[in-house]
Amino acid sequence: MKGKNQSFSFMMELIIVIFFFALSTTVCISFLVKAKEKQMKIKDITANDGRVTLEGRIVTCECRETKSGKGMIIYELYDGTGVITCKSFAKDAKEGQEITEKIKNAKAIKTIGKAGIDTYAGDITVISNTIIETETDVPEM
Repeated sequence: MKGKNQSFSFMMELIIVIFFFALSTTVCISFLVKAKEKQMKIKDITANDGRVTLEGRIVTCECRETKSGKGMIIYELYDGTGVITCKSFAKDAKEGQEITEKIKNAKAIKTIGKAGIDTYAGDITVISNTIIETETDVPEM
């Protein structure tokens, strides 16, 4: 009888753990769905802004291979208020070229990344970890 009670107790503990895990996962997922990035205008960005979301038109775009073999995508983004340099990294130069060709032909893009001072260029730059093609209308330069 002792073995059945232990297995029943174990099953109840397991059910409770699963229930709380499911409940916390639901809360996290609903939080993520509701959380939206605050979109900024380029003219308002400072080096201290941290995570930013920008939407605009690609002005220039190129891919360079880094010393480690990664593809570094460097593009300038225009949103009607200004132009900013953004950088993103691909696993290799080939993938970087594919991404470069895709965003060059996009009507507009949305990019999410971290704004800061680029020590190499000395300007405010966004290191982007997300690039999404959009259909947003952006004024001509």
